[in-house]
Amino acid sequence: MAGTPIQTSSHGRVLIAQDMYYEGGFLALDHGDGLFRLYRHLSA
Repeated sequence: MAGTPIQTSSHGRVLIAQDMYYEGGFLALDHGDGLFRLYRHLSA
């Protein structure tokens, strides 16, 4: 739902937070130890 805050399962460092052509609003988090979480199609 639009306006819902993003909640992650673990703390992480933001690698990318930008609008992209196919992904729309895109967010990439680095959780360490080679674990990454990607969020796509975000409105803001």
